[in-house]
Amino acid sequence: MYKMAVVGEPWAVWGFAALGLLIYPVHTEKEVQDILKAMQEDYGIIFVTETFLKIVEEKFQFRGAGRFPKICLIPNHKQRRQLGRTVIRGVVRKAVGFEI
Repeated sequence: MYKMAVVGEPWAVWGFAALGLLIYPVHTEKEVQDILKAMQEDYGIIFVTETFLKIVEEKFQFRGAGRFPKICLIPNHKQRRQLGRTVIRGVVRKAVGFEI
């Protein structure tokens, strides 16, 4: 069975521990890169804060259908792009069948 984890700034990931997800608080892009490399075999879904979008796009392409791990962005209140929010809305829309 695959695991799920959250990678991002400490203030952004601590709450996910209460949901039973494994959390990996990071401070630098190098830490993100090292953690994502180590996670590629055992994890099915990895949530990454939008702050580290650049490293995810450059080093770990978003996986296509049937490939693991799936990398999903978490919105960040400091970013203006709102890409994480758009991705999360799309996932919810697919799962529920309509937008919440």
